[in-house]
Amino acid sequence: MSHADLTPPGGYVPAHGGMCPNGPHLVCADFNAMPQRMWRTDRQHWPCEGCGVRMVRTFTPAGGWSPWQPAT
Repeated sequence: MSHADLTPPGGYVPAHGGMCPNGPHLVCADFNAMPQRMWRTDRQHWPCEGCGVRMVRTFTPAGGWSPWQPAT
């Protein structure tokens, strides 16, 4: 299944940065499930718990965590 197959029609916009850009579900429902090593970096990869697409987000001191985006 490709990323294009998962994009909802009508220009779906997530309500906040923790939601999947592909649909109305959280990328990671419980951040305690993430390994500790993932919190010691400014780039996190995680398979979306709703659709399975590999997502990525980045951290900057000025902006905090970015919204989740499909990993390329």
